[in-house]
Amino acid sequence: MCTLTTPACAPTVVVSPSRLRLILNKDPVIPLPSLPIGGRGRLLRLGGERSFRRRLMELGLLPGTELRLVRLVRIGGMVEVEVRGCHLSLRQSEAEQIEVEVIAP
Repeated sequence: MCTLTTPACAPTVVVSPSRLRLILNKDPVIPLPSLPIGGRGRLLRLGGERSFRRRLMELGLLPGTELRLVRLVRIGGMVEVEVRGCHLSLRQSEAEQIEVEVIAP
């Protein structure tokens, strides 16, 4: 008979390394696309070229701003975020350059 207390019957969960850091709360600073869908974060740092950073700041992405990950579209490589009540779509490569601090729900 198999019970949940025996190791052979324990459920197996596969978690990506970035999500594991988030779960274990070892590294609360993660790239934007690593947030869970619907997760909230506080923008800490914008990477990339100067013109790219300036454009994002013009759109309201300033350090300290809270944002929410709305959805990820893996096929097209798009990331949709909500910032100050507006929805912005970014390329996956651009979103990877944005570091956020996870805000507990």
